[in-house]
Amino acid sequence: MSAEPSLPEKTETPPLMVQQAVFSSAATDRGPGYQFLGWSPGVEPALRQQLHPWAPTHDSLSQPPPQGAALSYFPLDHYCVIGWSSYAGQEYSGRGAAVFTHFLLVPRAGFEQAGAHPFALLQAALGRQILAPRLPVPETLPELQLQLRPTWVELELLLHLRKTDPQRWLAAALAALAAGRAVAIQTGEVSPHLLARGLWSCLPLSLRKEVSFTTGLVPSLRRPFRLTLWESWPWSAARLRRQLKALLIDLQRGTAHSAEEPPPPWIAKLVEAVSQGSTAGLLELLARLNRSPNQNPPAVSPPDTPAPPVPDQLHC
Repeated sequence: MSAEPSLPEKTETPPLMVQQAVFSSAATDRGPGYQFLGWSPGVEPALRQQLHPWAPTHDSLSQPPPQGAALSYFPLDHYCVIGWSSYAGQEYSGRGAAVFTHFLLVPRAGFEQAGAHPFALLQAALGRQILAPRLPVPETLPELQLQLRPTWVELELLLHLRKTDPQRWLAAALAALAAGRAVAIQTGEVSPHLLARGLWSCLPLSLRKEVSFTTGLVPSLRRPFRLTLWESWPWSAARLRRQLKALLIDLQRGTAHSAEEPPPPWIAKLVEAVSQGSTAGLLELLARLNRSPNQNPPAVSPPDTPAPPVPDQLHC
């Protein structure tokens, strides 16, 4: 069940015109290697150039074939993008399984009006069987029309957050994201995808507009995700801290650290509502944050030399 706490006048939005692009390994007339194999008419060369750094290549999935898969989400200048990455066939060179990524690009204005909920877009695409990896890929892909119901809070997914004892870590994670700092979470027994989906239900619109995330791609300087979730660390914690400069949260460990400073009032209230299972309180708080620009937490770019207000690692 989902709820929409901040759309007082409309409960439906117009269908969104969605562009698509597919990136994988192949030998084509343009040459061999990882490249865009097909795209819809709206994905012009300049847009493909913007999209290219986010496209994963060989060994980019944290899990090996055949089960490895990752969801990614990130905003560009005029589009919000989700990417579904999995394995499909072999690389043209024969060195291993090919990473196959299907991108869906939605105009930012319409997507934000529908709640900026990447999982709602993913659900609509899966319902149309759009994201199933298929080879070969036609060079010209169709534009899509997808109807998204405005989605703000998926109430049943908050259960996955409650199981992790959110008072140990959620305030620190939200404070870091609101400050523009990267956050990486080792989810342990909880599915990274489900935890991300539950966490997204806690974000006010101002953060949803700006926070990028992935649920299974290995770290890369080319893909500066603000939020990364893995079942287990792909690298050592020290290497992750050094490269990502992120707050690391380990949900597999039993001890926890509190933030050095009290979280902002909106975060404290949000964590309390989630911890107590108060869906009415959460909906009321998000409605106020989404409707009142003055109360929205600022969405800022990561500072050049961050001075973190929280520890470098939380064991939860």
